[in-house]
Amino acid sequence: MKTSTRFIPAALLAIGGLVLLAKPAAIAMPLRHDLSSLPAVLDGRSSRELTISAEEVKVSGTTAHLLRAYGDRLNPEFTLYVGYHAAQSQSNQMHSPRNCLPGAGWQVLTSGAVRAGDQMVNRYLIEYKGTKALVLYWYQGRGRVTADEFQVKLHLFADASRTGRTEEALVRLVIPVRSSATDGKTATLPTEPEAERLGVTMATALIPSIHALLPAPPATTSATVQTAALQPSRTP
Repeated sequence: MKTSTRFIPAALLAIGGLVLLAKPAAIAMPLRHDLSSLPAVLDGRSSRELTISAEEVKVSGTTAHLLRAYGDRLNPEFTLYVGYHAAQSQSNQMHSPRNCLPGAGWQVLTSGAVRAGDQMVNRYLIEYKGTKALVLYWYQGRGRVTADEFQVKLHLFADASRTGRTEEALVRLVIPVRSSATDGKTATLPTEPEAERLGVTMATALIPSIHALLPAPPATTSATVQTAALQPSRTP
């Protein structure tokens, strides 16, 4: 009797969970450079640091994190979040925005993926009490940039088994979007297509900069992104 393929993903995830449980504690891999080394100016947009509450940090389980707002009155503003896990375990894995956003009250209007340079990243349009935002996010670590949640888990389990390394970063861009062409409160915000172009430009610039901060990939993993100097893409 043939086993239904719909059970394969669940079975693989279960096996992967057992792999993490059976392995000794994962190797904690420190960053090569602090997250604050990321460009403070992106495409002419200056930034300011934002704080994350101690409770949020505890819940996320990150080893290091960064939250910044980029932009001013003349440029659409967006926020950048990077949450880094030096090691993951069965009880401390990255939290997917796919689950966290609805949990925080945001309604997902559309979801999919978009290309940023040579990589694919997740694209979500979300809304909360009339406020809309475009979210781009991806996972980056051990030489890979991955959007697909299932592939992230497969890579995690395989690398934990082969190398004992599980470090990874979640990178998220949030861009407020114009809610209505006639809404004076959001008239200065970008439209959805404009927000996507901005997000793709920023993601394309950030991926190599983040790669330069992360630990060098394991010898058994081929790097899929190129290291770049930590320089802003354009200064004012």
